[in-house]
Amino acid sequence: MIEHVVLGGARSGKTAFAERATLTLAENAHVTPLYIATAVATDPEMRARIERHVQLRASRFVTREAPRDMLEIVDTLDPDAVCLIDCLATYMGTLWHDAGARVSDDALIAEGTALLEGLARRTPRFVIVSNEVGMGIVPETAAVRMYRDALGRWNALAAALAARVTLTVAGIPVQIKPSQHDTRSREQELRSREQELRSREQELRSRTADSP
Repeated sequence: MIEHVVLGGARSGKTAFAERATLTLAENAHVTPLYIATAVATDPEMRARIERHVQLRASRFVTREAPRDMLEIVDTLDPDAVCLIDCLATYMGTLWHDAGARVSDDALIAEGTALLEGLARRTPRFVIVSNEVGMGIVPETAAVRMYRDALGRWNALAAALAARVTLTVAGIPVQIKPSQHDTRSREQELRSREQELRSREQELRSRTADSP
């Protein structure tokens, strides 16, 4: 199931927040969290970034590489696994790059639909990171605009399937879709506050009535 989707721009703090959320889920489930990494080392800069991320998470996560065919990797996991997928944008980028001139909007969306609906149907719990790319400059080329638009649709579907969605802005997580548990908790809190206010009103009326 898709437990949590975390969206954000570059260097927004989305991965750090998603890691904390995944560690909490894993701790509560008494399992070791998995890190499903989607990046491909296409150049020295990306290779250095990947190595840095691996070193930072080595003591906290077990890493599985899934730059392609993610559901095949997922099907090897234990049913009670808790997994962080980082990230959808990079995974789509690999598909987009592999397709080259044959890439199409419909094909990318079909790939995303199959992936996300597949994750939602499976029993491991997933926290998914993705880039919010729809708030910046309009890309110059048609191919990159296609990528941006398709990723926006992937993100929308992931959010629709997720129990919780968080948008990170300048390092601050903003919850934009609460889980059912959170909704019930808030409703209970509101009812409790209403009861407290009524009790105070009754107490005040009683004091007023007793005063000479």
